[in-house]
Amino acid sequence: MAAERKLIDKMATTGRPYLAPIELSKEIENKVRREKEETTSLRAELTQKVAHDMPRATKEAIDGTVTRLIYEQMHNAKVPEDPELTMKPDCSKTLKNEKTKVRFHNGKYEVRKFDEKGKKAWSCCQSKYEDGEGC
Repeated sequence: MAAERKLIDKMATTGRPYLAPIELSKEIENKVRREKEETTSLRAELTQKVAHDMPRATKEAIDGTVTRLIYEQMHNAKVPEDPELTMKPDCSKTLKNEKTKVRFHNGKYEVRKFDEKGKKAWSCCQSKYEDGEGC
């Protein structure tokens, strides 16, 4: 009874009835077979094109390239056209690199010791402007 309740609950949540492993594998096999039959003409076209583009390629390389191209076409057909959807995270907010330099004088603004005219300067960097940005 408990097993039957679990199956009924699973059916209610997923919307699909329970399938025995043999039935599930047959369903997957049929799905793959249908996809393969639908892409036979496309595969033939792409095989000719790839064989023309890569004349020295082996049969395995051509088959691999064609399989990749078919997969990419099928994947691109399933992706919705949404300009907001880029499949990439927006890192502009988290990876901000705002460095600011804070400049200051760590000395004194006083009369220069070795200046005969008595001009003032910062003791740390010898800048003659009192309101300078700093060392």
